[in-house]
This record gives sequence, structure tokens and C-alpha cells, in this order.
Amino acid sequence: MALDAINKAGSIIRSLESFFGDYYDYKVNNDGEVVLITSNSANINKMQVAARAETQRALAKLSNSELTIPLGAFTGSSLLSDWGPDINLKLSIIASSETVWNSYFYNEGINQTIHRLILRINTQLHILIPARAADVNIIADFIIAEDVILGRVPDSYINGLNSDNVFDLIP
Repeated sequence: MALDAINKAGSIIRSLESFFGDYYDYKVNNDGEVVLITSNSANINKMQVAARAETQRALAKLSNSELTIPLGAFTGSSLLSDWGPDINLKLSIIASSETVWNSYFYNEGINQTIHRLILRINTQLHILIPARAADVNIIADFIIAEDVILGRVPDSYINGLNSDNVFDLIP
């Protein structure tokens, strides 16, 4: 239920108009090569605040929800876990979440780099049901932006060169 609430919050976050703002600005030289990437901290921080608020709002709706469990689930036997009348339990959920931005660059071929901006929502839940409590940690990643940066094709290319195989180059 909590993961579903976080995913719904992520969907709402992505549909916000502020989501479509520019997070990064790419500067190119006269040859069209990317020489500088600058971040738009204001838009990134605005999205982070909106993500945290929307996640907290979605998780707050889970508090005081009801859970229906068959009586056989209390026996501890997997054979009986689906048997018996349903027992309704009230859940109390205390949730806190934090959002973290991660920016990654991936080498993709000899002249391509993928830049990916990921919003990670880390949620800690303290779930209370009658006579029991549990702590749950949920981590959900949302790709917010992804760009392919094309570079110049080099005249020569060596990949995976390390101290173990450097002698393979000697004729």
C-alpha cells in the first residue's frame, strides 16, 4: 500500500507543470561539442520540495486504514493462511520521507555519454497494528531527466586497458 502511494505521488510529481522546467543547461563550442553543463538549482530544489510534500501527503492518507486478514494467517501455517473468516485490523502508520537527487554520467559507446537525473525517495514507515509493530524502509527511484551527449568520434580508441592487459598491446 505504501509503495503504491509513493508511486502515485511520483506520477503526480511528473505531471506537474514545474516538472518540465530545465534542470540543466548545456553549453556547446563552435563545433557543437558539449563543453559545460550547468544545473538550474532553483528548479531542482523546487521539484525536490514538491516531491517530498506530495509523498508525505500520499502517505498520510494511509494512516488509520483497515487491513483484512483471514483468521488462518494467525496460525503461522502456510496451508491455513487463506482459511477462516476475515479479521479487520486498523493500521496506524507513521511515515517520514526524504528526497535525494542523483546525477549520473554513463559512458555509452565511443562518443556518447548519457546524463541521467534521478529522484530517490527514501521512506521510513512505522506500522502499528494491534499487538504488533513493524518498521519498513522503502526506496523508490524516478528518472526525472535523461540526455544523450554526443561527442567527437576519436581517431583511435582503447577500452578496458589496465595493468593486467597492457602487455597485449606489445607486438
